[in-house]
Amino acid sequence: MHDARTTIPARAGAPAPAVPDARPRGRRLLALAAGLLAALCAAAPAHAALTGVGPVVPRLGFPEWYQDESGLRVALCVENDDPFCTTTAPNAGPATVAADPAQSNFPDETFWWAAEALIDKRTVAVRARLVLAQEAAFADDTPAAGDQISFGRVRVRIEGAQPGAEYTVTHPYGTEHLTADSRGRSA
Repeated sequence: MHDARTTIPARAGAPAPAVPDARPRGRRLLALAAGLLAALCAAAPAHAALTGVGPVVPRLGFPEWYQDESGLRVALCVENDDPFCTTTAPNAGPATVAADPAQSNFPDETFWWAAEALIDKRTVAVRARLVLAQEAAFADDTPAAGDQISFGRVRVRIEGAQPGAEYTVTHPYGTEHLTADSRGRSA
């Protein structure tokens, strides 16, 4: 297939059409881009906060849900019949926490929500991982009634960093200041 082009000659004696100067348009685009960049830089940092907690579920001893400032509620994800739960009761049947750990049917930890982010720069041998979660666990690591704890987890790990270097990690819940150890790790 050929690239066909048609050229129509201008009428004799007619002036050549004026080509608009692209510089004013480019300046406007540059000013718009600079304004957007300035607005992004001046924007407030990310912020997230829990503002509500649901009733304690008697058979679990944990709150049914947590709520954020937007009104979004997240429920404890532990039941075996929910295909989206990643840490469910170890045995068939409903999740329960009993005074006798042998009678409990509950994982040693589970989550209302969890998220991870990974930066893996293999070309320079650096990996960084951010873990955020609202976790349900037990003070003695064994599921037993009266031993329930819930907490927000913020975990930052860096491998392959410059030994002794200081790093600042900003996430929705605040800022972490880390110093890499002699092996280039920070946790």
